[in-house]
Amino acid sequence: MGPVANTMAKEAAKACDGTVSGERLDIDGKKLERFKQLMKEKCGKIIGERLAETIINEG
Repeated sequence: MGPVANTMAKEAAKACDGTVSGERLDIDGKKLERFKQLMKEKCGKIIGERLAETIINEG
C-alpha cells in the first residue's frame, strides 16, 4: 500500500490539524487517537477494518 497509505496518512494528518512536511507528519498527542481512527477508516476500506486496526495498533 506504500504510496496509497502515504497519501491517506497525509490527508488524515491534515484533517487532525497536523502538519505535513515532505514525508514527515507532526500530530499533536491529543489528536493522535483521532488520527488513528481516520487511518483505520481509510485503510479499512482497502484492506479491511480489522487488519487496518491491527497494523495501526502495532505501528
